[in-house]
Amino acid sequence: EHNGIDPDTIICGNGSTELIYLIPRALKPEKVLIPVPTFLEYERACRLSSELRVESYELKEKDKFKINVDEFIKAIQGCDMAFLCNPNNPTGHLLKRDEVLTIAGAARKMKCYLIVDEAFIDFVPEGSVIQDVQENPYLIVLRSMTKFYALTGLRIGFGVFHKDVINKIKEFKEPWTVNHLAQKT
Repeated sequence: EHNGIDPDTIICGNGSTELIYLIPRALKPEKVLIPVPTFLEYERACRLSSELRVESYELKEKDKFKINVDEFIKAIQGCDMAFLCNPNNPTGHLLKRDEVLTIAGAARKMKCYLIVDEAFIDFVPEGSVIQDVQENPYLIVLRSMTKFYALTGLRIGFGVFHKDVINKIKEFKEPWTVNHLAQKT
């Protein structure tokens, strides 16, 4: 209700990190693009999940570690999946909503899943693309409840998936990973 999205498009996890590991395992990409520096678990999850190539999109100090949308789109070419942390961890840079949607549109045309980790988006909610998932089967949005709501020890997060993708993800989801206290919170 809070995000105005269909509950049938949501999968909860033991923090969003569980979903970061689940997605590559379920979708089995061959080549994944990951910005650097960013949250380290994306690369680790990809390397553990399957035989795939991880390509880095290097954020440059001279550009103040900001993503150049056009360059990122070029780097996506030939990839099956790309991760984007918005705002980025650890740099804190925020792509505008329309910039993320431009990347998501290009990823869709290239049939590349774009995983947008919005773990810190509650601090800048106007930047979220969570409501756009239902229009783009290649867009996946991850959220963490632990940052904004100070629930770190409870480990609760969720992902929003297009109706054409969610069942494939559910096939690989381990049962009962979210504890009762986290569910009630």
